[in-house]
Amino acid sequence: MPRDEAVAVLEPVMGADAGWYVDAVLGGFAEHPREATPVVEELAGRPGTTFAAWAVAHVDAFR
Repeated sequence: MPRDEAVAVLEPVMGADAGWYVDAVLGGFAEHPREATPVVEELAGRPGTTFAAWAVAHVDAFR
């Protein structure tokens, strides 16, 4: 989703903070993805995954 579209979607609930959120938070995830850690497996009993891998595995749920 383009930045301006994401800001427009979030503005009704976030107001003026929508632009900052898209740039600082969502932009940071794309530039610096987080690796899964063993803590998730210890707590959940199954391996952790990245958000990108989860999204690919569940894309049909959002169609």
